[in-house]
Order: sequence, then structure tokens, then C-alpha cells
Amino acid sequence: MKTPKMVLFDYGQTLIAEQKFDGVKGTEPVLQYATRNKYHLSAAQVQAKANEIHQEYME
Repeated sequence: MKTPKMVLFDYGQTLIAEQKFDGVKGTEPVLQYATRNKYHLSAAQVQAKANEIHQEYME
């Protein structure tokens, strides 16, 4: 497997404009390159936690 030199985390209305933001679609390709997924989390589980953290930040 060829390892990327970097991954750009900029998905959702900055470089890519979508009508409806879907964080899972952005997380899925990132997990493909993860060298470790200790708890075997799915993209949906990672995004659910990101949403939770975002909500706490916005309060």
C-alpha cells in the first residue's frame, strides 16, 4: 500500500460546497488510510462523536 504524504482535513463548505453536509462521507476515506483503529470505530461512530464535540463547543 502506498502511504500518502499528507491528508487534507477540509471537508464541508470550505473547499467543497455541498447542499447538505455529510461528515460520514468525509470520514470514510480518511479511515481507509488510518494506520490504527484501536476500537474498530466506523465512520458513522467517529462522526457521531465529532457532532457531540461540536455541539459542546457551540454551547
